[in-house]
Amino acid sequence: MDHYFSDKPSSEHSIREIEVFFASHNFRFLTDSGVFSKGSLDKGTRLLLESIPPLCDEKVLDLGCGWGAIGVIISGMYPQSRVYMTDINPRAVALSKKNAKRNNVSVTVQSSDSFTMVDENFDIILTNPPIRAGKKVVYKMVDDSYHHLTDGGRFYAVVRTKQGANSYRDKLDEVFGSSEIVKRGSGYKVFKAIKDEGNKGS
Repeated sequence: MDHYFSDKPSSEHSIREIEVFFASHNFRFLTDSGVFSKGSLDKGTRLLLESIPPLCDEKVLDLGCGWGAIGVIISGMYPQSRVYMTDINPRAVALSKKNAKRNNVSVTVQSSDSFTMVDENFDIILTNPPIRAGKKVVYKMVDDSYHHLTDGGRFYAVVRTKQGANSYRDKLDEVFGSSEIVKRGSGYKVFKAIKDEGNKGS
């Protein structure tokens, strides 16, 4: 069985349409096998979205976008924001592009293993990290995110409490100097860390 954090998914396609209602907005998405949470908007991602304050013209990255829930919803709610979306999984990238069109939002979707193909810096980076891909992968995403944030930029991540949320926060504190829990529920914690060069950890 494929892991959704894969650049070569081999499972049979099983495309379906789902509807997501969020903050008085209706969205329609296509999902497929071989991508994360193909059947619905998972609780962690919803909690993460609920944690984001209103946006203006910020430059936003949906890191590890899957079928595009975070980036598409953010762009739909705050069309003045500039939303970028990346994923290593080609099915996820293809679905995100289709879902942006289906929901009439303007986003930039790119295939990338973390930041290998990304030259931009961002005001906000959002992620529901692929915890099961292992700490080496997930922690590298934290390191790389720090270097791709503008000074004062914000990093948000949601992690299931039972899947290493506390150690993930330790990593955030090491890289960013400090972090905070901005929301919790349904067995998840949403962390926020701010890039402040004067407050950087080791």
